[in-house]
Amino acid sequence: LRAASERYGADALLAVHARQEGSQWQAKWRLWLGDKAEEGTAQGADTAALADAVLLAVSQKLAPRFAVKPGVSSEQLLEVQGMNLERYAALGRLLEPFGGQPQLVDGTRIVYRVNGSAEQLRTQLILAKLQEIPAGEAPAQPAVIDGTQPAVAPEPQAQLRFRW
Repeated sequence: LRAASERYGADALLAVHARQEGSQWQAKWRLWLGDKAEEGTAQGADTAALADAVLLAVSQKLAPRFAVKPGVSSEQLLEVQGMNLERYAALGRLLEPFGGQPQLVDGTRIVYRVNGSAEQLRTQLILAKLQEIPAGEAPAQPAVIDGTQPAVAPEPQAQLRFRW
């Protein structure tokens, strides 16, 4: 594979061996980037889910290499909508290289303080299949209980907004 990829000037090479076991797909993958190699496993219900799982695992391995270390880049607020416990754990891993710290949790919405460039964050989140919320779309409102608006200080507005 390495010899074939050299023809195309590839910066990285990803090899995946996938097989079906019962109703699940299993994969072993290996990534070569320069003289470094990473490897891992993934599983999915079908080949599309398996491909997503492999790419997510690869992006998590690559993030520390390409992400700006906390404190080196600008501090930003990132809002993510559509959260649940599983997504919270996945998002925590994705934002680790950016020094992600939860600032506000409101139902299925969370706001993180992160360090990094907007482009790096966008790339990481899009690889994880999150969708960016357009700038013109109204921000999510705080939870309303008993028909009354909660009496809280206005929260800072996130510079980046995504949803699952």
